[in-house]
Amino acid sequence: MTSIIEFSGPPPQYQVPSILAPEIYNQLWRLKTEAYEVAGVSQMAASGTKPAGVDAAVAMRELGDIQSDRFLKIGKTLERFVKDVNESTVECIKEAGGYKVKGVSKKSVESIDWADVNLDEDSYVMQMFPTSMLPSTPTGRLQFAQEMIQGGIIEPSEVLDILGFPDTDELSKRRNAPRHIIERNIYEMVYKGTLVTPQPYDDHALALKLVNESYSLARLDGVPEDRLQLLREYMDATEAAIEKLKPPPPPPPPMDAGMPPTGAMPTMDPNMMPPPDAGMPPDMGPPPM
Repeated sequence: MTSIIEFSGPPPQYQVPSILAPEIYNQLWRLKTEAYEVAGVSQMAASGTKPAGVDAAVAMRELGDIQSDRFLKIGKTLERFVKDVNESTVECIKEAGGYKVKGVSKKSVESIDWADVNLDEDSYVMQMFPTSMLPSTPTGRLQFAQEMIQGGIIEPSEVLDILGFPDTDELSKRRNAPRHIIERNIYEMVYKGTLVTPQPYDDHALALKLVNESYSLARLDGVPEDRLQLLREYMDATEAAIEKLKPPPPPPPPMDAGMPPTGAMPTMDPNMMPPPDAGMPPDMGPPPM
């Protein structure tokens, strides 16, 4: 049952009291903010987001450097730990004997005996890097690749290999197959001592460039002379293939039909009368008696 209460003056208002005082909420937000500051992590880094407008690879790298300075000591400690683990793994492999390692890449997978790659500690250097040299986001990778192309560091045909996008893997394999074939041939000659002959349909210009670079690098690394000779023979065969594919020289231009050959006398039509000699006086008739 309802009732009506009559009143005079302003109408009554329904008051809803707060469950918690505003100071309590402010204290919670203050503690959360201080937690980020104490840990040295920004809210963007904790949530895995980037600031709006930071799309270029240069800006992303600068932002990552600023965030990483706080954890430099911890990161270095972790790198040393990973390096120590890998050095211990190498020592265990040496003691085990008969161990095989697999070299895995986008081009091939090959199993190699450890005895063939075993090196003394003074013959190699093991280094650790905190992350990939390339940005992790697709936008950053594309920007980084464009910078390298503009700087003349890489060729445009190498962009697909650098990007490494799953959607472009098949396109990258097809587009870069000529380069991968030449690199495989260089590997066979330098590391296995196998003579490889260039095929007629290879990209000979690219092969000459890559083999020439590998030849210079092999000389710096002290590769044996017999394997250097394989590279020289490959370059000679490539140059011969390039010369063979050149078009023949054009034929000499035909001589002008209106001009007689050099040293030949012009011929006259016997039916045509020769013109009167310009040095003789005209015919005046017989002389007077």
